[in-house]
Amino acid sequence: MSYGEMKGFKEHFSYMDSILRVKAADSSLYGETVNVYDEDNNLVASGTLNALTGLCDIITDCSGRLKVTATDGEETATTYVLIAGYATYNVKLGFTWQYGFEVNPSDSNPATAVSALADCDNADFDSAYMDFANGSFHWGDWEDAPFLPRPCMLKNDGTVDYYLDPSDYTKKADGTASDIANTSYAGNAMMEWDTIYTLHAASGGRYITRISNKKLGASWEAWSFHKKDGTIAEHTYMPIYDGSLVSNVLRSLSGQTPENNHNTATQRTYAQANGTNWDIDYLNDRIMVNDLLTLMSLNLNGQAAYGTGYCTGGSSAASLKQTGTMNDKGLFWGANDESAGVKVFGMENWWGNIWKRTLGLINANGTQKAKMCWGKEDGSTVDGYNTDGSGYITIPNATPGGTSGGYVNAVAMTDFGPFPKTASGSATTYWCDGLWYNNSQNNLALFGGNCSDGLLCGPFCVDLADTASYASWNRGARPSYKI
Repeated sequence: MSYGEMKGFKEHFSYMDSILRVKAADSSLYGETVNVYDEDNNLVASGTLNALTGLCDIITDCSGRLKVTATDGEETATTYVLIAGYATYNVKLGFTWQYGFEVNPSDSNPATAVSALADCDNADFDSAYMDFANGSFHWGDWEDAPFLPRPCMLKNDGTVDYYLDPSDYTKKADGTASDIANTSYAGNAMMEWDTIYTLHAASGGRYITRISNKKLGASWEAWSFHKKDGTIAEHTYMPIYDGSLVSNVLRSLSGQTPENNHNTATQRTYAQANGTNWDIDYLNDRIMVNDLLTLMSLNLNGQAAYGTGYCTGGSSAASLKQTGTMNDKGLFWGANDESAGVKVFGMENWWGNIWKRTLGLINANGTQKAKMCWGKEDGSTVDGYNTDGSGYITIPNATPGGTSGGYVNAVAMTDFGPFPKTASGSATTYWCDGLWYNNSQNNLALFGGNCSDGLLCGPFCVDLADTASYASWNRGARPSYKI
C-alpha cells in the first residue's frame, strides 16, 4: 500500500471499524475483487487483491460471522471470519488447503515421533502449544487456520441462532449478552465445524495423516460430515461443554453439573430429547479432533502440548467441575496443573473431568469394531449406531493387550485413523494416554478419562472395559448434532 493509499485508508478508518487483512493463497486470485457478506448474505464490503502481492485490506463495521469470497472467473474461493470486537483479522483466501503429518511409531519420544509432511502447506509451520509459564496459548502459524471452529448457539432444529465471542462466551459476537447459561433457551452451546476431509495410511513404517477442505482422491473421507442420506454436510456441531441434565434433556450449557450415573440407553434418550438429529458423542469426531491436535502441536503428548486437564483428586460426583469454568479462555487453554481443566478448539474438558461415552467404537470380546457414519458408506452393514457392534467394521490386528489401565504404546493404523492396541507405555512415551479393556465382554467406548485417572487422561485415552449398561458418577455424555 502506497503512502497516499495509506493516508486515505486512515482517514476513512474509525475506532468502530475492523480490518480484514485478506491474503490470496492462489495466484490466480491476484488482482481480483474480494466481496464480504454478512450473516444474511448481504454484501457489506469489497476490495481488490493486489496484482503483485495478493494482499487486500478491507474495512468493515459489521460483527458476527462474515463470508469472504473472490473468483478467478472459473472457481470461487470462500472462507469465513468471525468478528467479535473491533480489531485486525487475518484472512487466508484460497481454493484448496492441505496439511499433513506423519508418525514414526518406533520413536518413543512423543515430541519427535511426529513431523510435518514436506509436500503440505504446513511443512515449515511453527507448532502450537500452551505456554504454561505465561498462561497464554502460543498459536505458532495456526492462528488463522481455516479449519478452526466457531462457537455458537444452535437451536434445537439445527439452525444457528447466533455466534459467540470466542474470547468470552457470555457475550454474543456483537457484544450483547448470550444464552449460554439460560436453561430456558431452546438449543445448546456448540462449536460449528466446516467440512474437513482426511486421508489415513500406513506407508514405509510411518503413519500418514492428510487433512484438506477438498476430497483430493477416492480414499479421502469426511466421516464427521456424512449425512444420513450419504451426502456431505456443510457443517457439523460438537458441544462446548460436558453434558448436563436439565428437565430430562442432555444439554450443553454453562453453569451446570455434568450429567452422570446413567447408562448408555438413558443418556441417548436424554440427548435425543433435544430434537431430531441429536445424540451423544461420535467416534468420527473424536478421531478428527485428535488428528487436528496432533497436526498443530506435532506432539503425541496432548497433555504436554495443551494442558494436563482436571485428572487428579476426584472421588465422587461432587468432585466434578461445573461447566463454564473456561468461558473466557479463548479457543485453547490449559495448565500443567492436574486440578485445572483444559480447553481445545473451544470445547471444555476434551479430556479429564468426566468420561465421555461415545458412539461408534465397540470392544466385542477383544475385537474392536467401528462405525464411522450413520449409513453404510463406511462399509458397515447396518444403519445407525448400536451398542453391540453388530454390522460394524472389524478393525484388524487391534485386539487390546498389555496392561489394562496402562499407557498406549502401539496403535492399529487404519483408513479410519489410529485405534489404540497395546498398553505397555508410560505417561511420557509413545501416545502417553491410558487404555482400559476387558476382552471377556462387550463394551462401548468412553474417551478422555476423568478427574481420578491422573496422567492416564488425554486426547487418546479410551476405556474399552465398560458395558453399555454400566453407570457411574464419573461416566458422562455430551449432546452432539449431525444431520
